[in-house]
Amino acid sequence: MLDLFHGMVFYISPNVNPPAKDFKPLIEYSGGKVVATLPKNDKVIVISTTDPKDAKLNQRLDSHGNQIFTSDLLLNSLMKQHIEYDLYRLEIPPTKKLSFQK
Repeated sequence: MLDLFHGMVFYISPNVNPPAKDFKPLIEYSGGKVVATLPKNDKVIVISTTDPKDAKLNQRLDSHGNQIFTSDLLLNSLMKQHIEYDLYRLEIPPTKKLSFQK
């Protein structure tokens, strides 16, 4: 067993390709854990997409302080045995607040 992801908890969006079921054994073999549902109070590493289907999820998770990355974080980290967070971080645009003028 490797320890690249030791102690890390991942949530993988249903829209990620390849799907979570394919990533789960790789993450667990590398010491991490994959959760199917988001814990209420704990921070997790989120693997998501730029797909519009994930936009609301990404904004909500980002506003709660979760780090959000593309699946390339997992694939490249496993190949290199080194995690390069900044290369695969998803930039989440701020939510637009509606303003009403009188």
